[in-house]
Amino acid sequence: MATGHSQTINETDDREERPFDPAVGDRDSNISTFDRGYSSQEDREEYREKWPKDPTGRPIKPDLPVRGLETHELLPNWGNQSFKPVLNQYVGACINVGNVFSISGRNLDRLDPQKVAVEVNHKAVLLPVIRIKKTHISIRLPKDIVKSGHQYNLVLAERSNASHFVRTGINIKTCAGHDLIYSDLDVKRNVLIFFDRKRRSEIISELEKLSAEIVRESNLEALQRVMLSVRSSNNIQLIADLRRSFPDLTIDFNSDLNASNDIQQTAKPRLYAAKQINWPQSGKDIINSDICLKRIEGLAIGILDGAIKTDHSALKKVEVISRNFLDQSKPDLSHATAIASILSSKDDQNGQLGLMNNIKIFNAISLRQTSGGQILAGVEETIRGLNWLMANQVRLINVSLASPRANEVLVDAFSLSIKQGYLIFAAAGNEGASAPPSYPANIEGVVAVTAIDAGKRNFSAANIGGYIDFAAPGVDIWAANSNGGSSYVSGTSYAVPYAVASAALLLSKNQKMPSSVMLGLMKRVSIDLGETGKDNIYGHGLVQALCLR
Repeated sequence: MATGHSQTINETDDREERPFDPAVGDRDSNISTFDRGYSSQEDREEYREKWPKDPTGRPIKPDLPVRGLETHELLPNWGNQSFKPVLNQYVGACINVGNVFSISGRNLDRLDPQKVAVEVNHKAVLLPVIRIKKTHISIRLPKDIVKSGHQYNLVLAERSNASHFVRTGINIKTCAGHDLIYSDLDVKRNVLIFFDRKRRSEIISELEKLSAEIVRESNLEALQRVMLSVRSSNNIQLIADLRRSFPDLTIDFNSDLNASNDIQQTAKPRLYAAKQINWPQSGKDIINSDICLKRIEGLAIGILDGAIKTDHSALKKVEVISRNFLDQSKPDLSHATAIASILSSKDDQNGQLGLMNNIKIFNAISLRQTSGGQILAGVEETIRGLNWLMANQVRLINVSLASPRANEVLVDAFSLSIKQGYLIFAAAGNEGASAPPSYPANIEGVVAVTAIDAGKRNFSAANIGGYIDFAAPGVDIWAANSNGGSSYVSGTSYAVPYAVASAALLLSKNQKMPSSVMLGLMKRVSIDLGETGKDNIYGHGLVQALCLR
C-alpha cells in the first residue's frame, strides 16, 4: 500500500471550481408546452414576458386551464392501462405551508415531475417535486403559492395534452398558522438565504433595510450560489418580510441533521458484510478480483460527516484530505472514523479490514459534538462541506446524516449537485417504520440506503418508505472507533459505505459513467429481498459488487 497521509486545508484555501449551468434540467419541457395557441412568434414572446420568473429567468406560473374532471382515475388517455399511474388518497393531517408531503401509489415514476400542480383560482400552479419513485412521490407546498388554513386540489397534466390539467380528486389541506412550521429550537437559529450570486446586491440591500445582521457570507463557487447566514431580533418576522420582497427565494433556518444513532459493543470480530455484498477478495478468482481491486486505487471518495481519526492504527496508511467547517465547535470523531474504516483500513491486530486499498478520502467535517453529548450537523456547515467536495471534483459522496425536516436550503443545494452529475449516497434514517422520510436521502436523485443484518433482515430501527433505493449490511458492523480500537456498530449510517464501495467498483472502470447507467447496473445485480420487486423496506434489494471487465 502507498504510504498514507492526512492533509488539512484551511478556510482561505482557494481551488478552481466547476461551473454550474442553471439551464440544465430546468423547466424546458414546461416552456415548450406552454407556447401553444398563438398566431405568431411575437405574440408568444410578448405573452411569455408577463409570466413570473424563477431565479434563472424562466416562467414558473403560466395560466393553464384545469379540466373539470372530478375523479380518482388519473390521466385517462394513457395507452396501456396497466402502466397508468394511480395515486392513493393522501392519508394524514394538515400539511404546514413550506413543508414536504408524500403520496403513495402505482407507476408514479411515469409522471412528469414538472407537471404536478395544485389548483388555485381555477388555474394550475406548478409545485416542486422533491422525489418521485414508482410507488412514492414527495412534493413541497411553497409558501408563495399556497396559504395556511386552505384546501387545494392536486392536479396533473395529461400526456396526450400537456397544456391541460386534470383534477385528481385528492385534496391537500394546509395547517392554519404560519408559525407552526417552526419549532422553538428553530427560531433561535440563524436564518439561511440561498440564492444565485446575481441577486446579491438586492438581497443585501433589503437586509440592511430590515436591520438584519449578516453573520456569514459563503460564496459557494461549485454550486454557483451564495449562502448568507443572518439573524435579527425576530427571525420569524425577518423570514416573513423577506418572503414578501422575494417570494421565490430559498430561505430556512440553520436546522440540524443528526448522525444515525448507533449501538456500539466490543467483542471478538465476526465479519460477514464483505461476503454479503459479494466483494472481490484478493487472491481469490485472481484474474478478476485482483484486477478490480487494483483498478479502484486512487479513486476519490467524499465523506460529508465528522472528523476522521487519522492516527488510528487502522487508518494510518489511508490518504485523508480534510477540511473543517465547524469554526469553534468540537468535531465528532467516532462516526466518520467508523465509516472511513469500512471503506479503507487495515489492522490485523484488531481484525480491521476495509473494502478498498489506496483510495483518496476527502473528509468534509460538518458533524459536531455538543456539550450535551449529541452529534449534530448544521445545514450551513453541511452545504459548505458539499460545495468543497464538489470544488475538488469528488463525484462519489457518502452522507450518513439524516433529518426528518425537508430544509429548503438543504434540498436546493443537494438538488443542484445531483444535476451536475454528483453521486450522493445517504442514510435512510433510524427513526423507525412510522417515521417520515429522512433528508437528504429523500431528495430526488440522492441514493437512499437502508441497513440489514447478517440474516438479510432489515434493521429494526430503520425508516421505511418509497424513497428507499437499496439495502446493505449495517447491523453489527466491525469498525474502527475514536478510542483507537474497534467495536460493533449498527445503523443505516454504516450501510451507506457498502453501497458507496459498490458504486466505486463500477466507476473505477469508467469515472465518467452517467449516474443513470451506474444506478441501472446496481439495480440489475442487486438481490431482491422482501416483496418481489422494489419495496418500501429494502428498495431494489441488497447491493452487490460488480466488476466490469
